[in-house]
Amino acid sequence: MVGKKRISPSLRKVEQDGESEDDVLFLHRKIATTATLKRKNQTKKDVLTLDRTLLEAARNFDMNSETVMRHMKVSVYALNEVVERCIMEFLPVIPNRLHVEAVCRRWRRLSLEEMPVTELDFEQVALRPLLRRNVRLMLERAKQQLTKLVLPDITLVDAHIELIVQQQNLRVFRAHRMQKRHFFNILEHCASLQTLELMDCRALRLSGQRGWPRDAVALREVYLNECHFFTNQAARSLIKICGSSLEKVVFTGAMSLDSQVLRDLATYSVKMAKLTISSVNLRDIQTMTEGVGASLRWLDLSSCRDMSSFSVGDSTNLLHLQVLMLDKTKINDDGLRAIARVAPSLQYLSLQDCRVISDDGLATISEGCTNLELVDLKGTAVTDASIEALEAQCPRLRLVRVDSCRSVSREMRRKYNERALRILKGDKLSKCERIFAERKKIEMVAQTRRDSESDNESESDRDSDDDYAI
Repeated sequence: MVGKKRISPSLRKVEQDGESEDDVLFLHRKIATTATLKRKNQTKKDVLTLDRTLLEAARNFDMNSETVMRHMKVSVYALNEVVERCIMEFLPVIPNRLHVEAVCRRWRRLSLEEMPVTELDFEQVALRPLLRRNVRLMLERAKQQLTKLVLPDITLVDAHIELIVQQQNLRVFRAHRMQKRHFFNILEHCASLQTLELMDCRALRLSGQRGWPRDAVALREVYLNECHFFTNQAARSLIKICGSSLEKVVFTGAMSLDSQVLRDLATYSVKMAKLTISSVNLRDIQTMTEGVGASLRWLDLSSCRDMSSFSVGDSTNLLHLQVLMLDKTKINDDGLRAIARVAPSLQYLSLQDCRVISDDGLATISEGCTNLELVDLKGTAVTDASIEALEAQCPRLRLVRVDSCRSVSREMRRKYNERALRILKGDKLSKCERIFAERKKIEMVAQTRRDSESDNESESDRDSDDDYAI
């Protein structure tokens, strides 16, 4: 045709492709619209079905549809409260429940009114320092229903003690520092108390005939740490009052005690299962082992530097003894032979810094204590021969600690150091491995503290030197 521009074949093909793309887009939109309409229709059908069901329920129960809907809302609301309450019950009061209470009024009401506080553990709070007022408010919230109370490192006053002695169901109590009159008040008024632990007793004088109250409750577990002024008379009063109910005793730093306390334990505490007495002037343990040996499972006499032997009678059998710690004592090979003879069930043996023992004593141990799982020989003079004997005779052996053992070969030390690292990094640990891991952590904390103190001393020395600098 005249005047009409001819279209090239390539342009014609592009236009055809564009038209085909438009058709495809239109087809997709049409399919999507149809699917949306179907979903809307199905939703309407579902709603109509639900309405029909609710109306039938209203006719059956002689209720109108509004009452049914209101009843459903109340049920859902009550169900929500049940779920929220169950979740809150799993949370410790400090600090998690306190965070939950700050979210809304309903959660605060649930926590305060419907869930009583039975355990308070202030050691779980990461924030420091805690105010005395906060501790008092939490004790008031308990409403005399506490069964466990772990206090922070604060100085307790009379107001705290008045609230504590009202807890008639209190079974576990732990504090850091206390006055003697406060201490006696708790022992006399908390009738259900079973476990008592004081972390720092250096200022607590428990001596003389009034070293322990006569009307005190009979305890099952007593932990007195750094009790420098705890005498034999006070210990005897405690042991006599608690009697056969006493099962676990920990006395550390009680430098006024001697072997008399062991004789008292043998006389009155026939159910003793765990005994820890460290840094005490002990020499003769034969009477104690004869009296409570049948029930004893854990014995820790670390840092009792006067003890050089493990004297036991001919008829003594420590059949149930599983854990024995004699760190920093003067135990010798004769003592190890006695242990091998009377403690066949031993699983954990710690002889850290026992410089007198030799390979001969360890060979006897490997023959008599074949159930050993962990042996701590840090800082001793043993050689590879002792470790090889333990490996050959003790099939359950997991670890031999040989830190600072200069007579042990480098290959042996490397092997067991790698095992120790695996244990410290592991999750599923045996009982003996957990004991080792906990003691290792305590050693690391103590070492860090000593390093910081030495750094402070060196800084003070530098400051004093600067004062004299010209």
